[in-house]
Amino acid sequence: HLDKGWNDKVIVKVWPTADGEFTLHEDDGISLDYRKSGKVAKTKLSLKCEGDGVVFTVGARRGSFSGMGATRNFSVEFHVGKRPASAKVDDRSVEGIWDESSGTFTVDAGAVGAKAVVVEIKK
Repeated sequence: HLDKGWNDKVIVKVWPTADGEFTLHEDDGISLDYRKSGKVAKTKLSLKCEGDGVVFTVGARRGSFSGMGATRNFSVEFHVGKRPASAKVDDRSVEGIWDESSGTFTVDAGAVGAKAVVVEIKK
């Protein structure tokens, strides 16, 4: 809802207790083009809990709408209770931000467009 303002980054809050998926739908926030002509971008978000790790995938954006940028920035906020041992984005080691008071570990997934991005943490 654009009356509330536009965020440059989508922050996905994840409680990794079970596998799951969700599709994020975005439109121009102004018109009804999403109803009339299907002008919408869809991004599949999926979570896989694997033993001592968690894999979160921000899928490639599909579709388009008026004014849509080529990419969308994402951060993933994992609610894990203790600081993970490691983090990766697309098999590249990265530093996350640990917040002791909330038990969250946030990883910047970067810009997502035509190619999916995979964020992985090891407990």
